[in-house]
Amino acid sequence: QRSVKEVVTLFSALLLHKLIMAASIGVSLATAHEQQARGITKPQWIGALTLSLASPIGVMIGWALIAQRSSPALLMAIALLQGLACGTFFFVVFCEMLPHEFGSG
Repeated sequence: QRSVKEVVTLFSALLLHKLIMAASIGVSLATAHEQQARGITKPQWIGALTLSLASPIGVMIGWALIAQRSSPALLMAIALLQGLACGTFFFVVFCEMLPHEFGSG
């Protein structure tokens, strides 16, 4: 980002998004924990660890890409990562959220 204001804005948006996601996953883990007598399972721990490390790893990848300046590799990497993000968004909306919402009515 070019200015401190842009960095603060981006950081605030990322923080708010992660707070909402962490609260949602925390509630899911807590209700799953109540249903299981043996506690939190290994896959649940791995999922929580992956969630907590995803943003810092993404920031490091972004810093590494920005260091490339306007190279063709940077443009290709940005296009690839934006396509991955868009595909993930569409998958979550159309394959996980909408069928659940329409199926429960």
